Amino acid sequence: MKTDKFSFMAAVLAIGLFSNQAVAQGYVVLPMTAYANLRHDVFGNSYTNLYGTADLYANLNSVNDDRAVLEFPTFQIPTGSAISMAILTVYVWSGGGNSGDVGSFRLYGYSGDGVASMNDYYDQAVLLKTFTEGVPPKFGNTSFDVTSFMQSQNAAGSSYSGFLFQALSQNVLMGFGCPGPNSFPWPTLAVNYTPVPEPEISVLMLLSAVFVYRRLRPQNAANEPAEKLLERIHCSQSPKKNYAKEKS
Repeated sequence: MKTDKFSFMAAVLAIGLFSNQAVAQGYVVLPMTAYANLRHDVFGNSYTNLYGTADLYANLNSVNDDRAVLEFPTFQIPTGSAISMAILTVYVWSGGGNSGDVGSFRLYGYSGDGVASMNDYYDQAVLLKTFTEGVPPKFGNTSFDVTSFMQSQNAAGSSYSGFLFQALSQNVLMGFGCPGPNSFPWPTLAVNYTPVPEPEISVLMLLSAVFVYRRLRPQNAANEPAEKLLERIHCSQSPKKNYAKEKS
């Protein structure tokens, strides 16, 4: 019986390890669901995509305050997943200002709704990073670690996650890529995550353990106490007397 118990525990452990391997780490590059350039000016006017939707940029001067917002479909990541990494990447392709100037910018995160509108102009819920960009800018991909923010977004069950770029310094513009006339990559959000095991997996583990245990047990063990079973086995192995020979 001790051997059976040991085998049973080993089988359950093996099933558990095998089942955990089925919950593999996921990786997804989320495309933008919504995006826009938003402008307020000193005259009280507001504009959405004043120069079209091809260009995304952040800029501040004495008249205009231009901000860029992006939203991604984070509902594609199962709620409650363990997010190990989340990287927002933009392709900087344009800049503006006096050569040699350096401007400061801020990146904010917020819970989106899948639509980019003027309502997002003040979506500054979480400050993710303050960074600088020069004139001319450093062209190419620029990445931001947004892991902590995405962990909180996923835990809260947010369907969309938004990001807002704001210029702090005047007369330094940062523009980042998009297809169309410029043919540069769109901003992307890459996420590594491990989904929470489905409840069915735990049930399967239990059923498999029961099946293995029943296979390992002696056939009559289910109906006999251990002492009776051992006694029956011992008696079956004892030498039988040849009564016919003794009578003769």
